[in-house]
Amino acid sequence: MTPLLGLLILVALPFGLMLNGYWLAALLADRSAVARLAMALACGLSLVLALVAGINFFYPLSGLAALACVSPALLTILLPGSRLSLSRDLTAAWAAGPRSLVLALAVVFFAALLWPVIRKPSAFYYDGTSNHDSFFWITSAEHLKQHTYLEYPERSATKPWLQDVPAIIGLQPQWGRM
Repeated sequence: MTPLLGLLILVALPFGLMLNGYWLAALLADRSAVARLAMALACGLSLVLALVAGINFFYPLSGLAALACVSPALLTILLPGSRLSLSRDLTAAWAAGPRSLVLALAVVFFAALLWPVIRKPSAFYYDGTSNHDSFFWITSAEHLKQHTYLEYPERSATKPWLQDVPAIIGLQPQWGRM
């Protein structure tokens, strides 16, 4: 992943989650705009987690099945009341706060985040821990992109890393529920 793509994901993810859950938060008409936006973020995250868990029981998490996980965002966009309420809430939240301070803090945050890449673009970055848990989670996530939650990988001499996937998949995973 390039730093620019990482930055785009960092900015777009909260907004996407907010879109996913705003149609529910719009029902809270008696709350403030900021409270509805915060509730939309929490509802969006909850909906995505529930949909990923439900859909992956029957389909691999790729293609249309992955798009179905973010389909509640369409409700926010297609329902006229929800769409208008979202635009009013975003406008009110933007007008209420000290914009210059927020923008300055955002610039400082992203500059600090991207400083190693800005300073030396050819550097290679490795994110790892002293334990091996990340290996299990990444291997299992790769498996779930092509298989359902209930499909166990076949034992393979050419892909021995797949032997660890049952630790987090199936009806009774060895490590417990994801």
